[in-house]
Amino acid sequence: MPPTDADARRLSEIPCEGASEGDSHHETCSSWCTATHAAAHCEWCKCKSCDFCTDDSWKQGVEKPTAVHASASAVKTHSSLCTRSFPSSSGHWDCAAHSTAPHAATTCAGETKVNLEQRRCSTWCKEMFGAKHCVECKCVECDFCAVTNPTWHDDERVELTQAARGELPLLRVLSHRWLVLIGDSSIRMLFHFLLGALTLGWQKWPSDLSEGHGPDTPPPEWLAALQGPTCLDRHESQCMEDAVFDNEARKLRLTCLWTDYGDVSTLGALETLTHDATGAVPDALIVGFGAWWVWHRGSLSLQYEDAVRKLLNHLDQLFPTASTAKVFASTTSCGRKDSERPDGDGTARVAARFNSLAKKHVLQTKDWSWFDRDVITGLVCDVDADCAGNQYTSRFHPAGDALNVLVSLLLGHLVSCSPAGHL
Repeated sequence: MPPTDADARRLSEIPCEGASEGDSHHETCSSWCTATHAAAHCEWCKCKSCDFCTDDSWKQGVEKPTAVHASASAVKTHSSLCTRSFPSSSGHWDCAAHSTAPHAATTCAGETKVNLEQRRCSTWCKEMFGAKHCVECKCVECDFCAVTNPTWHDDERVELTQAARGELPLLRVLSHRWLVLIGDSSIRMLFHFLLGALTLGWQKWPSDLSEGHGPDTPPPEWLAALQGPTCLDRHESQCMEDAVFDNEARKLRLTCLWTDYGDVSTLGALETLTHDATGAVPDALIVGFGAWWVWHRGSLSLQYEDAVRKLLNHLDQLFPTASTAKVFASTTSCGRKDSERPDGDGTARVAARFNSLAKKHVLQTKDWSWFDRDVITGLVCDVDADCAGNQYTSRFHPAGDALNVLVSLLLGHLVSCSPAGHL
C-alpha cells in the first residue's frame, strides 16, 4: 500500500531489514499498524517506529517456552485487548489494487529518465515469466504484472492481506505452540494452509487447489512434518492429521481432526493423542462445523445447536485448563452476499440461522470466543479466487485474500486472548 502523507511524516531514517517481501527498508509507522496485533505488526519495518513497538512489551506474545508443548502452569490473566466475538460487523473490503508490480511497485530495472518513458507492456512480455519480466520497465505495465492487495478495514483498524502471507510474522507466534483444529473441510483447509505456508512457503491458497484441501500428492516437505497419513480426500470421522516440527529452525505442533457433524463420538483419535501427550495441553483450540448441517440438515437447526453444546462441553472436559484459548468459527457463505442481497441466497440465510444459534451458545460458554468468519467472506473482492470449490461447495471454503485476512485475524486474536506466556 503506498505510504500516506502521515506515514511520510513518521518515516524514520533508521535502516531496517525487512521481515517479508514488500516490507520497508527503514523503520516507519504505517497507518495499518495496530497495538492489537503488535506481536505480529512490530516484526515489520513498516511498524517498528510506532509507539507501541518501541519497547519490548509486545514481545510477550512471541517469547518461546522451553518445550514444544507449553505447560499448563502459565499465568491465566487474559489481555484487555481480547474480545469474545471478532471481527466487528462494521468491517468492509477495499478491493482496489494497492501495488502494481510484485517486486517493485514504483520502480523497474534500469530505470532512468528515458526508461521512465518506456514503461509499457511489450509483446514479448509473458505471464509465465512474470517473476523476471514484471521488474522490467518494458513489461511493468502488463495486466498480469498487477498485484491486487485488498485491504480489510475494521473499526479504523486496517488488516492488510500482505500481513498474512508466506513466512509471515504472525506465524512466528506459533513457535513452541500446539494448535488443535477440529471441524469440517473449511477448518481442514485452514490447517493445510498453515502447513503449506510453513513447509512450502505458500503466500496464498494455490489457485489450482479448488477442492478445499491440500495437494492430492503431498510433497516430501509436507509428509516429513506429518506423523501419519493425510486426510486429503477422506470424508471419515476421526481422520486426524498431526504435524510436528521439532528442529532448530522451527518447533511447533499442528493437529487437525476432521468431523462432519461435530459428533462427540468422532473425537476418539484426539482423545488418544491427548492421553499419550502426558502433561501437555494445546495452546489453542479452533473449532468449526456447520457446512454439512446447512447443506444436508438445513431444517434441523435445534439439533445443530445441541451438537454445538455437547461438543463444547466435551472439549471443556478434555481440556479444562484456562491456559488453552478456545475459538469457535462460524460457517461461511463465501461470496454469496451483495448490495442487492445483503442476506445472501437461501442457503446463506440457513447458514446465518445456524450461526446465530451457535454464537448464542458459544458466548454463554466460559472461555470460548466466537469467530464470525462470514463478516469477512460474505462479500469478497474476487469470488473465483477467494472461494475455493465448485458452484455448490465454494461457499464453504474461503481462499485467496479472504483466507489470508482470516488467518491474520485469528492468530492476532489468539495473541491477544491467550494467557501470558502462551501464543
